[in-house]
Amino acid sequence: MFVCLGTDAKIKDPSEYTLQVIILKTTQNENGGPTGYHGWGYANVSEGASLEGVFYKFEGCPFYVRPSTKSYMARWKKERKRLAIVVNGEGTQQVECELKVRMDGVVYSISPLGIVMSHEKK
Repeated sequence: MFVCLGTDAKIKDPSEYTLQVIILKTTQNENGGPTGYHGWGYANVSEGASLEGVFYKFEGCPFYVRPSTKSYMARWKKERKRLAIVVNGEGTQQVECELKVRMDGVVYSISPLGIVMSHEKK
């Protein structure tokens, strides 16, 4: 499970973000609003040569967490339970969203039909 605890914490030291998170699919409200963005989806977390998929749920993110072929910088807040991703804010501002994750032991990919498919963990 992946819950984004909205925060406007600015990024101090980018070298602390040793993980890469690729958001593959997101279902969320588009408007955000005063309570931030809410939703769920699938992602892969890369740490060195290791790659593992997560199912996530988030609420209160200050900025839109969108699927991309590019990865989000991330770091563990609590090993394999909570991590923080870096999202782009206004202009060049980068802020952190804290996430609760459920590591799924698989690697996810998207088919041309948009269906999430799982494979063995790498």
